[in-house]
Amino acid sequence: MVDINKIQEYFFKIESSKDGILQKDEVLNAQKENTIFSQIIKENMDYETFYNLALEHDKNKPQNQEKPYKLETPPAPQDWEWDEVSRVLTKEEVDNDRFNIKSREGEAVSSDINFNSEDGKYMIKHLSFDSETFKNTKPENLPPNFEPDKVLELGKHVGNNMNKVHDKGYTGRNITVAVVDTPIIFHDDIKSSLVGYEVMEEASSYPYADFHGQATAGLLAGDETGAAPDSNLVYFAKGGNNEKDGLQALRRIIEINKKAKPEDKIRVVSLSWGFDEDMPGYDEFRNLLKELYNDNVFVVTADLNMLDSEITGAEMPYGGIAKKEQAGNPDDFSNYIAIDMFGSPNPEKTLYFASGDRTVASARNNKSFRHDSQHSTSWTVPTIAGIYTCALQCADENGIKLTPAKFWEYALKTGQEIYDANGDYAGKAVDGEALVDYIENLGANSFGI
Repeated sequence: MVDINKIQEYFFKIESSKDGILQKDEVLNAQKENTIFSQIIKENMDYETFYNLALEHDKNKPQNQEKPYKLETPPAPQDWEWDEVSRVLTKEEVDNDRFNIKSREGEAVSSDINFNSEDGKYMIKHLSFDSETFKNTKPENLPPNFEPDKVLELGKHVGNNMNKVHDKGYTGRNITVAVVDTPIIFHDDIKSSLVGYEVMEEASSYPYADFHGQATAGLLAGDETGAAPDSNLVYFAKGGNNEKDGLQALRRIIEINKKAKPEDKIRVVSLSWGFDEDMPGYDEFRNLLKELYNDNVFVVTADLNMLDSEITGAEMPYGGIAKKEQAGNPDDFSNYIAIDMFGSPNPEKTLYFASGDRTVASARNNKSFRHDSQHSTSWTVPTIAGIYTCALQCADENGIKLTPAKFWEYALKTGQEIYDANGDYAGKAVDGEALVDYIENLGANSFGI
């Protein structure tokens, strides 16, 4: 007979159409895949038997084990390709379309392409590539000292001295975080962190995963790429640029937090998108942000609401730090330049977070990664959220009440000076190690140690 615990483990991970009970058509569809249901069929377990076991299990399930989030079925892996890299682009061509300079994942470029030129070096500095991209490229056709595999591996490291933070045991443990972004697959990078996956209304019609959300989820909570690898991740899939889904997700987070036990509350939210003042729903978006901040939930957005102290409690301008050398030490602050993301920020209030030259999880399958050389606000947002999550764990464990505004204050006090491409002072790059040391000392002083 089939192990009922295995049946129910699968059963409760599927969003079903009626009160948590799988319907007959759902079971029949599941039979087509290599799942626990295949075993059920082999054992000649009829539908009524399974249905009754499910009802019994649901009735006997201890209520105090219930979590307020759902774990719905993910879409199929991403099915579309980037444009093929067939030649070296000029610097002007790269600058005109720098966010779309991506090689096809899992495919080698032609061995005839010579990247060992000024234009070639510039293109690689903005190229998205994976372990297969340069597989057939002759060594002499690559820039000197460019080692793709080394760059890919180094790109998994967050920077901002977060390796040392993780070594201290601050990895986001016991902190629940949320990402609202495009649909994703359950990649190995986030499998150990993922505790909830909910699909918003418009996203329910999306059959495939998307690279954008896959990257942001991993950069926050990924085992290999994340700033807070041991955090608990609740993911809300929204339909591309759909504002309606974004608002629905924020309302859902508020709903979850109202009924969740304290240890299950979502305390950090990453939104690699935002609203402009002239967009429909802006006022509701702003009100939802304010409600979350009033509940001490740090919501990191990719828009100017981060500068609105009426919402956040403090102005929070941020920027990205991009590597000068791709193979440089991710924690060497002298290897970075500041990239302004808010126009003309006040350097005295501006924090900088690792953004360029990051390796991210691919949405094409659950094991592959690709390197994104180009810095991006979208990749900066989950990094901010992840670093805050680790600081929050540190604060919790040392008896300190940490708010987003206090986090900004402490990070500015302990950060490393950072300069822009012109050599002008731009603000402070967050030094994760110094930040958690500062919070630990606050805790020690509060206890009179």
